Amino acid sequence: MLLFILSAVSDSFKLQSAAIPDFFVGENQAKKLTLVEEPFADVFLLEFAGLSRDDFITVPTKHSVIWELDEAMGNLSYTDLKHGGLSQRFKMIKRPFGLYKIMNGVNSCITLNFQTEDFRKITCNDDDLKQYFRLIQTSNRGF
Repeated sequence: MLLFILSAVSDSFKLQSAAIPDFFVGENQAKKLTLVEEPFADVFLLEFAGLSRDDFITVPTKHSVIWELDEAMGNLSYTDLKHGGLSQRFKMIKRPFGLYKIMNGVNSCITLNFQTEDFRKITCNDDDLKQYFRLIQTSNRGF
């Protein structure tokens, strides 16, 4: 099963929201990581973080910035300072129906917050559609 997951996400991809399928993960004009229309979606790559099943999620179209969680606030953003701590390491977990969860730590998932229109780290809940994403493969050209 692990080999399938790695092969499924080894190329560049966009993240489509399962809760609001017309929207994708990307930065808005205020540089806030939120949901945007597909033409404005960011393209991601997984980069091995040196630990079993943990990866950095990089944005090759933005000078390879990576995802980082603000531990105090719990919200997700981009950074160009790679330190390799837990706040920068994620697991892409394949779920049924072609969906994925993005985990950080033991039982925490990246979750869309409708009220603040951003992404937060909260306890994983299999019934919460805001924690699910589709990986849409893209071309690697231009990176």
